[in-house]
Amino acid sequence: MATVVTRRDSSGAGRIVGLALGPATLCAVLQDREGGAPRVWRTDLTPPPVDENGEWASLSAAFVSLMHEVGATAAEASLALLPPLAEVRAVTLPPLSEADTHQLLLRNAGKYFVSARGAQVVASSPLSTRSDDAAPRIAVAAPVRLLRAVQESAQSAGLSIRAFVPAEAAWAAAGAATGPTASAPQATKAAGSGNQRHRTSLLVLYARQAHLLTVDHNALLSVRRFRAVDVEAPRLAEAVAELGAPLWVAGSASNGKDGSAGFLAALHGALQSAAKNAVLGGGATAPSATLLTGHATHADALAAAGAGLVRSPVLETESTRQARGLHTRRLATRLFAAAAACVLLAGALQL
Repeated sequence: MATVVTRRDSSGAGRIVGLALGPATLCAVLQDREGGAPRVWRTDLTPPPVDENGEWASLSAAFVSLMHEVGATAAEASLALLPPLAEVRAVTLPPLSEADTHQLLLRNAGKYFVSARGAQVVASSPLSTRSDDAAPRIAVAAPVRLLRAVQESAQSAGLSIRAFVPAEAAWAAAGAATGPTASAPQATKAAGSGNQRHRTSLLVLYARQAHLLTVDHNALLSVRRFRAVDVEAPRLAEAVAELGAPLWVAGSASNGKDGSAGFLAALHGALQSAAKNAVLGGGATAPSATLLTGHATHADALAAAGAGLVRSPVLETESTRQARGLHTRRLATRLFAAAAACVLLAGALQL
């Protein structure tokens, strides 16, 4: 396993903000107890096991190293699954309850997800509040054996995985917190709705692909994928123009050795050229591409930063449901204790 890449500015004792797992890397965003800016921890992995009961030994060792870095014997965190560990797709389903929708996706995972092989864990989130006709949704699936291997590796190191989320949703949540929503995004009309929503486009470069996301505040609305090569730039620019929303770019440092700088230059030129075609309506101004900085220059770090911010879709297993329940009970206990302390203080002040 490769040496951990991290910048350590203090004692290291602190908490895990979030995790991102890919086929060959584990990334964590950490917050030291002394405060200061969050820092990134990253290590290489061997590929995940392919058999049902296989142990992911390198991931187990990575979690042990991470817990040592944090300086804790027990911790919990949400984990984002980077492509291709989880598959995210837009699907249109008949109007059903949430429980029935989940069962429909679970029973027909092979129909709705191209890469689904074997038992899957599935989740989805609606893109419309309408319930009288076919409903568009963002759906995600991941293999049961993969999530089981991750959970077992984490638990052996004293780490509890609170939630599994797709990287696309984590990118959307973290990207919104990092840049788009803080910069007066352009209002566009929501598809299938009469409401006005603030939308942005987020382009994430990861693993030789360009993932074009439509984000409403911190919610993921759509995903389109392109090859991160120069010849794809015009097609991507056309897709960006059709969305008609400000474009933010993340992961600019993730694929440096793969030529992402050249691709971004080609994309910039294609966006300028797109102003002259029918997509932008003649003389309209081409949307600009703004690079996000900090952790957002690495797609895995951005996913780790946003893993805990995702509300839906979330992949749930029995272990994550138990962890979420424990987290909720702890929060309720703290709130009760705080309320009781306030009552006692108020009573003391009246004496």
